[in-house]
Amino acid sequence: MQTKICSKCEQAKELACFPFYKYKGEKKHKAHCKDCQRELYREWYEKNEEYAKEKRKEYVEKNREEVSKKRKAAYRENIEEMRKRDRESYRRNRDKIIARHKRKYEEDIEKSRAYARKRYWDNVEENRKRARDYWKTPEGEVKRKELYQRRCENDPEHFKKYYAKNKDRYREHSARRRWLEKKASINLTEEQIQQMRDIYWLARDLTTIHGEQYEVDHIIPVKGKDICGLHVPWNLQILPRHLNRQKTNRYNADEVFC
Repeated sequence: MQTKICSKCEQAKELACFPFYKYKGEKKHKAHCKDCQRELYREWYEKNEEYAKEKRKEYVEKNREEVSKKRKAAYRENIEEMRKRDRESYRRNRDKIIARHKRKYEEDIEKSRAYARKRYWDNVEENRKRARDYWKTPEGEVKRKELYQRRCENDPEHFKKYYAKNKDRYREHSARRRWLEKKASINLTEEQIQQMRDIYWLARDLTTIHGEQYEVDHIIPVKGKDICGLHVPWNLQILPRHLNRQKTNRYNADEVFC
């Protein structure tokens, strides 16, 4: 095992502990070790902080794509360690980070909102899962109650407006829960649940466009006389209300699959 004496700390260390450079294609090790080099860089940075930040900013502006790729690659390779470091850094500098984000948000509100929406929808499933997990925690329960009280104080009609705007979503969730309790449905995947939401949304949209009430109907009735279906996306269809009332709980394969 080859060793080398550091010129700064004067300790004998392995060659792997020394940074290297290439000279005429040959690998050579520097005189001081990596720990001492970090210390030297730290001392230089403290003395020239403004200059270092300015040069770093210029480099990032010129090589934005390359820097972004390197950062993402390094993050993926050490994702657990990086997340731990980010959490610790956030706890130490929480007030400064919040103030910086608030200042940046107020400079261009529309741009900030557009960026936040894009970032959310680019990773929508992961964000929803993280939110669901958070609301189940004791801290999340307290936060949800605080938000609910604040919203009620600021706008007492908020939930009525939200319900009127999202009736299709409430109806889909209510129907799925009701039929699941009656064992007339199955545990669906997120994709299948989204398909059902799209069907209820389309029924609401058709009602708005045509001025006639459209309803979501089961192709094979859930409570039929001779046959029973399930509350699943492939057993749903949209019908005008008068046709749905005429159909009742009858099932005619010729009419459906003609």
